[in-house]
This record gives sequence, structure tokens and C-alpha cells, in this order.
Amino acid sequence: MSNFLSYQAMASTQKFKFVYIILFAVFAIIPSVTHAEDTNLEVYRSNIQQLKKIAPSRPQDPNLHFNLANNYWKLGQYEKSIEHYKQTLKVQPFDAEAHTGIGFAYGKIGLTKEAIHHYHEALKINPDDPKAHYRLGYEFITTGELKKARTYFEGATNLDPYFALAFKELAYVTAKLKDPKNAIKYYKQSLKLDRNDENAHRELLELYEQTGKMGQAIDQYEEIIRIDPKNFSARHALANLYTKEGQEQDAVRHYRSAIKFNPNDQKAHKALADLHTQSGKLASATKHFKEVIRINPKDPETYSKLARVYDLQGNRSKAIHIYESIVKAHPEDLKTHQRLAVAYEKNQRRMDALRLYEKISLLDPSNSFLHRKLGRLYEKLGKTNQALNHYKILARLNPEDTKTHRKLGALYATKDETQKSLRHYNVVTRLDPNDVSAHRILANYYGKKGASLKAAPHYRELVRLDPNFALAYNELRQETGKFSMIENPIGRYNNALKILPNDPDLHFKIALYFFIVDDLNETLKHLNKSIRLQPEEGKTHYFAGLIYHLMGNGVGAVNHMKRAEESFVKKKQVKSIADVRKHLRVYQNQYGIPGIQGEGSSIAEAAHQQKKYN
Repeated sequence: MSNFLSYQAMASTQKFKFVYIILFAVFAIIPSVTHAEDTNLEVYRSNIQQLKKIAPSRPQDPNLHFNLANNYWKLGQYEKSIEHYKQTLKVQPFDAEAHTGIGFAYGKIGLTKEAIHHYHEALKINPDDPKAHYRLGYEFITTGELKKARTYFEGATNLDPYFALAFKELAYVTAKLKDPKNAIKYYKQSLKLDRNDENAHRELLELYEQTGKMGQAIDQYEEIIRIDPKNFSARHALANLYTKEGQEQDAVRHYRSAIKFNPNDQKAHKALADLHTQSGKLASATKHFKEVIRINPKDPETYSKLARVYDLQGNRSKAIHIYESIVKAHPEDLKTHQRLAVAYEKNQRRMDALRLYEKISLLDPSNSFLHRKLGRLYEKLGKTNQALNHYKILARLNPEDTKTHRKLGALYATKDETQKSLRHYNVVTRLDPNDVSAHRILANYYGKKGASLKAAPHYRELVRLDPNFALAYNELRQETGKFSMIENPIGRYNNALKILPNDPDLHFKIALYFFIVDDLNETLKHLNKSIRLQPEEGKTHYFAGLIYHLMGNGVGAVNHMKRAEESFVKKKQVKSIADVRKHLRVYQNQYGIPGIQGEGSSIAEAAHQQKKYN
């Protein structure tokens, strides 16, 4: 008897609920989505007011509380919703839907444990409720218990084989549990039931990518579109897939088809515009960006992209006009400020570019791109101090950036702040041991200053890195290798020179001993003294040319090699002539100074002024 009464009560409840659902469905069928949402909210509020008027006369009516709970739930007032569902349960503890409603409301306010309890209670009363199974699965995703979630999603799909969302969540959980084969199967079933679910399409594509089954994905979507050409979600997914695979023409084909069916397909126009921009079809890109703007005139990103296309077309005035409009409407959009500054710079409006770059750098002081731009612009304008300020900031932001340290080294050199310049060039060689230019600058500076111990490591690196430097250096090493080993040779030769200061041979030998200890400055000084005492000696000129080359003095290297060749030709020293011409060819290429013509039968005059190499 009690079972029969319970059944009658449940039946009565279902009738009341059924009437409510019908009324709700009637109100829901409204053309405008926004208007429908506003109208529905008003309906829910009106329902609550009417039900509250009845409530004092029917305080124990479970149906009244159930419908109050539903209306509060629709308005997002979950605490009040829970209160009335619980009032329903006080009178009708067997009401599974009330438990499900409480579970959903608890889930919405983040009380997962309570939500799970009420879903379990709902299933005790009605174990065949697919929605309760589904919601339990959803809550177990929140707690990270994916195996339990999968069990309940499977229950939901078994009870309701047309439950698209349950198949979708089952696919998601199955994928997370590293079972891509079954995940793909569940996503496909979900899409059979809801072919326009873009998220399901995207997640299925990601699975196909992960499993390397891109061909299958393409075939599947081509078949979907063959059956239903107006399936825009599938067409967009396929076009996106073709784009990822580098098959841009196929992607374009599908986006064009989408636009043919729906000229206001904003996503398709935007995708085509991007594809045409990438392929250089700028006129077509412009057309589609304009279509996007026609459909949605308040899309700043599209305006920005259109401006970029105008910039690429060389129509910088139009690009600047659009960027200026965006900046005016969206002063917080730093990216567009930056693009406008670049456009000013390209349009030779350097002062406008500088002003804007400085403005952005104040708002975004950690933007390395801006400080590099400002440094270069100030450098071009000859404002070294301002350029230095921005490069110093850049060095603080990116202390491992060799380009910045190299630039600081060069700028400090122009201001004759030598120690600062050297410090930055030393940082360059630490960060990039293969930087030939920095090693050469340091070697030459320390060499000229007579700091042989500091110069030596850089000379060694140049031998390793620069074949032309190594050629000269090793040749000098071979010559010094012929010398006999004596104790303190430089001291002994200096004593000898005190007695015979005009002996060219003594100067030549001490020069080479100085080379052994990498003191190129002293080496050159004594070679030049030997040359003044014996100007026709080709061998001394030859080694002086090598030293000048090692020190980066192209004019000195060519002049002495030319004098060496003249001496060797007079003496008919064939091998020495070949050696000197080999070096002159190197100098011609490296320094841009004419050294020899044709096969090297004659020496050209070195009329060029010496270049300074940093």
C-alpha cells in the first residue's frame, strides 16, 4: 500500500513538473537569442513571485518548492535553489530529481563533495537516471578521479545512447586515461549525435594528430561534408586541418565553400584573409578582411591585420591611418602602438616613431624590442648618449645578449670610454667564444698597449677561428721555431743592443723573441728599426707585413709585402715571391685593398687610406 501511495505521489509530481516544462518550452521559442535570454529571466522572476504568493497557503507542497528551486536555479541563485530542493525532500525524500538538482547547484558553487553525495542519493532512488550518472562523472573529473568519472559516463551512455554530451565527456576522460583508440570512437559517436559541436571536432582532431592519423581525420571530415555540405563546423575543422598539414589550397577551397553557403561566415573570411596574407595574395587578403569588418565593425584585431596588409603593399599612409584610429579607440592596446611606431619609422617619420616608442617604453619598460628600436633610432640620429641609455637597459633585461654588448662596446669606443668598451667586448667573448670580431678588437687593443698577457689569449682564439690569421701566425711560429733555446733571450738581446744599437740583425731577432711572448707591439717596433737600418731586406719586410696583418692594419701589411716582393724579385727568390703573393691575395680580399693583378705578376700601389676595424 505504501509503495502504491509513493507511486501515486511520484506520478502527481511528474504531472506538475511536466506542465512546468511545457510552459518553459513555450517561452523559450523566441527568435532573438538576446531577447530570448532577457525574456526568460523575466519569466523565471515572474514565476518566483507567483509561487511565493502561493507558498504561505501551501508551505508543505513539494511541487511548489521544487518549481521554486528550478526557477532560482535558472537565475543562478544556487543557494536559494538548494534551500527549496531540500524543502521538497523533507516532504518527498524519494524525489531523485530534487537530489539531482541539489547536486548540480552544489557543483556550481564549488562544493564537489556535497554534490557527489546528492547524486549518489539520486541514483539510489533512480539508478537508471542518465543525467545523474553524467553529473557524477563530471564531478569526478573535478576531483581528478578519472576512472570513476569514466564509469559513470559509460553508465550515462548505456542508459541513454543519444546522450551526446555524455559521449563527449567519456571521450575526454578516456583520452586522459591514455586510451586514444576508444576516445576517438566516443568522439565520433558524440559527433553523430551533435554534428555541430566545434569543441568535439577540435578535440577529435587533436587525438588524430597525436596518434598520427591525419589521413583518417581528413577522410572522415570529407565524408561528413559530402553527406552534409552545409555542416559548417565540420568544414571549418577540415579547413583548419588542411592548414596545419600545409595544404593551404585545400583549406582555401573549403573556406570558400563555407562562404558560398553563408556569405556572413566571419570565421571563414578571417581564415581566408590570414591564408592570403601568408601566401602574399594581399589584394585577396584585403577583400576578406573588409568582409570581416562589414560583418563585425567592432573587431580591432581585424583592423590591425588590414593595416598590416596595407603596410606590406607599401600603402603606409592607409596603414598609419588605421593604426592611429585603433590607438585612439583603444589606448591600452600597446601592440598596435608598437605597430604604428614601426609604420612611422618605415615612412621616414623618425621623430614620430621615437615619440611613440618612448611612450610605449614608459608603459612597458621591460619590452626588449622597444629598447633595441630606440637604441638604433638614436644611433642613426647621432644621439649616442640616448642610444647608450636604451642599450644599457637592454643589457640589464637580457644580460646574455651578445649583440647588445657588442653594440655597447662600439658606442663606448666612439666616446673614447675605452675601459667600458673593453668590458663589453670581453663579455661578448665570454658569451660567444667564437666571435672573431670581438677577439680581434681586444687582441689589437691590448697588443698596441703592450699588454701582451691580455692580448695573448685573444691571439690564440684568432688562430683557432680565422684561417687567414692562423696562416700568418703559424708562419711566424715556424720561423721562431728555428731559434735555439737560450735563457732570457729578450734580456740578452737588449744588452747586446746597448752595445750595438744599429745592428739590424739584432733588432730582427729580438723582434721575433717578442713575438714568441705575443708582444706584437714590441715585435713591430724592432722590425721597423731593422728596416730603417737595412731597408732592402725583403725578409724583414715580409715579417713586418705578417705582423701588420695580425694587428689588423691592412695598408701596413700590403705596403711591406709589396716591398718584400720587390726585394725577392731582384734576388730571384722564386719560393719567397710565391709566398708573398699568396699573402697579398688574402689581403686584397680581406681589406679591400688592391694588392696584385692577374696571377700576381705585378704589385699595385696601395693608395687607400688605412681603414679602422673594430
